[in-house]
Amino acid sequence: MNNKESFKNNYFNLRREKMIEVKGAYSNAVQYFKELVGDFECDLEEIELSPNYKYWRVTLSYYEKKPSTDSMAPILVLKKSAKTITVDSEDGTFFSMKIARL
Repeated sequence: MNNKESFKNNYFNLRREKMIEVKGAYSNAVQYFKELVGDFECDLEEIELSPNYKYWRVTLSYYEKKPSTDSMAPILVLKKSAKTITVDSEDGTFFSMKIARL
């Protein structure tokens, strides 16, 4: 094992000792989502740890009512949307929220 690989393994092991679990990252992301977007039912689309182990990226999808553009009558349709919420991997604090493509 070279020095670079050794450093990377040691860094990951130190970060992992302090990291919140994936369930904690998901729970925090849902809480932030509901505070910022609204009390929508949301589904987990994906969750990943950033390559530098500093952030959890949690993508949540939800349905929101939008006016239909296909009809002359004003009707509301359900449109699926998604957001990616990034939380700190050590303490779960909010970092960012972005529109996600499905």
